[in-house]
This record gives sequence, C-alpha cells and structure tokens, in this order.
Amino acid sequence: MNCDRLSDKRKLLLWNMEKNKKFLRDKGVSPAKMPEELVRRYFGKKWPEFFTTLRCLLGAAAEDYLESIDYQG
Repeated sequence: MNCDRLSDKRKLLLWNMEKNKKFLRDKGVSPAKMPEELVRRYFGKKWPEFFTTLRCLLGAAAEDYLESIDYQG
C-alpha cells in the first residue's frame, strides 16, 4: 500500500487538490464553502481514483456528501 508508485500518485492527488483550492480562492470562494466545492469536483463523477485518500483529505464535507447519497461503505 505504500510502494513508491502509489505514494507518488497520492502526492499528485494532494498537489492537484492544492491547485484546486488556489483556483477556488482566486475565484473568491470563501474558505467555509471550499470543502463543499472540492467534494463536488472530486465526487461529482463516478467513484474517483484514490477514493479513500480523497475521503480523508476532504473530511467532514466528504462524509456529509456520502451520507446524503446513502453511501454504505
């Protein structure tokens, strides 16, 4: 689970999330709304790659979203 290939992909995901946060900040999205916006970006499509990593990074916003769609996992 912690091989270099997977670690590198998780780092890319984290970098991508930081890039999305900057984009949202530049658009004037408030810090309070940012987690919701990020959840829409990452969970708005079929289950994303590195689902569990995203779920951890997005915390309560991800859990709220998953509960709202009756996710059982």
